[in-house]
Parts: sequence; C-alpha cells; structure tokens
Amino acid sequence: MASKSDLKVYGADEVAKHSTAASLWVIIDDKVYDLTTFIMEHPGGEEVLLEASGGDATEAFNDVGHSADAREMMKDYLIGRIAADDSKNAKAPVVHSGNSSTWSDIIMSPTWTNFFIPVGISLLMANLVAGKIGLVTGGGSGIGRAICQNLAKNGASVVVVDIQKDGAQETVELLKRESPQGTFTSFIGDISKRDQLNQTFAKLAIEHEKPASFVNVSSIIGKTGNIGQTNYAASKAGVIGFTKSAAKELARYNIRVNSILPGFIKTPMTEKVPDKVLNAICQKIPFGRMGNADEIANAVTFLCSDLSSYITGAQIEVTGGLDM
Repeated sequence: MASKSDLKVYGADEVAKHSTAASLWVIIDDKVYDLTTFIMEHPGGEEVLLEASGGDATEAFNDVGHSADAREMMKDYLIGRIAADDSKNAKAPVVHSGNSSTWSDIIMSPTWTNFFIPVGISLLMANLVAGKIGLVTGGGSGIGRAICQNLAKNGASVVVVDIQKDGAQETVELLKRESPQGTFTSFIGDISKRDQLNQTFAKLAIEHEKPASFVNVSSIIGKTGNIGQTNYAASKAGVIGFTKSAAKELARYNIRVNSILPGFIKTPMTEKVPDKVLNAICQKIPFGRMGNADEIANAVTFLCSDLSSYITGAQIEVTGGLDM
C-alpha cells in the first residue's frame, strides 16, 4: 500500500462532485475512499450498510465469506487524500474515525447512517436488472410505458413492443432522454398473431435455455370478478391460469413465469371516469387512493430481477389492500 505522502491529493470540491449515487467517494479522516467500487465489487457491501441498526460490521463480512477485518478490506479502495486544512471545506461526506479500532465505530456514526445507507442502497438497487433485456408488450403507453421506464432506470436494455408505431417510438425517445446510457429500440407488432409472437421472443428463450422471466399483467378482477365485467374478468382469469400452466411447463428451461394483479390504477383511461365514481372506488381501498403505474412497474422489475430467482407461478397483487 502506498505511503500517505505518495497518495494523490484531492481538493474538497473535487471530492464533493462524487457525492452521488452513481459515484460515491468518502473522506475518512483525511483519506479519500471509492465507496462505489467497494460496494459493487463485494456482495457483502450491502450487509455492511445495513449493519448500522446494530452489531459489528465485520460480522456481516464473515457471514458472506469475506475477511473478518472490514477495515483492511477498505484499504484496497483508498484512492487519495485530502489536505487536513481543506477537509473542513469538504461538502462530501466526512467521517472522523479518531482512534477507533473497529470499522463498526465508523459505520455507527451519524454521517454514515444519515447519508451512506440511503445512497448506498440506492446505488445497489439501481442495477437490479443490469445486463438484462426487457421486452415489454404494450409499451407505447400507460402501465406498459411505466414498466419500460422502470426497467431502463434499473439498468436493462428495453425493446418496446406495441401495435401503435407512434406510441412505441415516443416511449423509446423518452427512455433515451431519461437513461442516455441504455440501449432501446421498438418493435411494431400484434402479439395476437402467432408468427409475430414467435419471432419476437418465446422461441429464442427456449432455444438458448438462458434464465428468463415472463411477467404477465392480469387484474384483481380476474380473481374476484365484478358486476358488468364478465368478459374482462374471464380474460384476466385466463391470464392467471395461463401463468400457472406456463410456469410449470417452462421451469425445466430455467424460465420463470409470474403475473401481476393490479387494482385500480391511474392511467389515461381513468382520467375519463367521473370524480364521483373514482371517490367511490377509493373508499373501498384500504389505502384510500388509486395506485400509480410506477407502483406496478416496481413489482414487474422485482420479478424480472434475480431477487425473485425462486419465484414462479405466483400472482402478485398490487392493489393497495383491495380484497384482503
């Protein structure tokens, strides 16, 4: 390890520029550490962050098979130093460890608990589906568009599929603005046509036997039924049955199939519903409000991520507690 005099000297303002979820540097005493790389390279990094509620951080590393000395591990991410007389001007997070002999003393500090934990968790969660390709049917508007945005925000490349060319292209342009580092394209097609469905994704997933996740959007009405919606309820119940059967058939190919059951969600369609009717609906929901498309998209991203690697054939209700 380089001596203190050999370390690159950073100005406080330069370090402060890296106080974001995308690039997080931290000053401990007068040394500068690259916390972003530390978290990304160690599966135990998140355990260290979460240890702020109690316990010794070194125990978290032991639990995931890392060195017992977390402080020693952090030395590998020492990238420079900041002049002692400049540290008081630093806008970046600063932790003064003093003579503490354990890394846990630093982690339990207010600076760590109030700043590092939320930023660190944000950094970890921002890559839930990094390296994956999301293909979203109906991605040209409404919930489908929100799903595209959520997947892109979480690191996925996205193919927007919609029968409406303009809507699909609008979504692609939106993704390029919101996530300029991503790769996005559109596919105009009608998934009710067998040949277009085959060439889109199903055949490829089975042939290559790579891990994949299908998420179907059903509805809580498919489970409960509703007066005046016999046809709609039947179609959405069919999606649930389709999901369960497909999950059993495709598991041997390492393909998971799950479905989302949205409740009453704000979409362009609901904007046309009279306020009196919407208020009556909200009174039946324990949360007292309609859901947002983003809340459906969050559930979809979870089911597409490795966090749900042992979940298949499930129906996730996103209803605000409706029909509990």
